Order: sequence, then structure tokens, then C-alpha cells
Amino acid sequence: MKKYLGLVSVIILIITLFFLPNDWKIETLGILLGLFLAIKAPKGIWKFVAYVIFIICILLLLYLVIMGILMAGLIEIG
Repeated sequence: MKKYLGLVSVIILIITLFFLPNDWKIETLGILLGLFLAIKAPKGIWKFVAYVIFIICILLLLYLVIMGILMAGLIEIG
């Protein structure tokens, strides 16, 4: 069962990547669960792919946060 943890992690992270702009709760849970499963997975190609998708998820999350901050600066208060 442990040999499938990398594959399950990749599947969870890909689903998280597609739902990332929609709901921050699903995104946070998916990233944490995917990372936990990738850490527990044995060495192999799935573990490497899971880490790459995890990095893409984190970069997309940072992009969305920065865009939110920049858009908030455009709002005129008053």
C-alpha cells in the first residue's frame, strides 16, 4: 500500500492545482495532504513528480496572494 502513496499524492496535488483559484480551504487541505503523502512515499518517479507539482501549487498560491494585494491597492477608500 505504501508504494501507491506517491501516485495518490500526485492525483491530490493535480486536483488541488485545478481548484486553487476557487476555494482556499480545498487548496490548503490539498497542498498539506499532498505534501504529507509525498514525504511518506518511497523513493521513485512519483515522489519527484509530486514535489514538482507541489512547487507549482505554491507558486500559484503566491501569485494569487500578490495579485490580491495589488488589486486591493487599486481600491479607493473614502
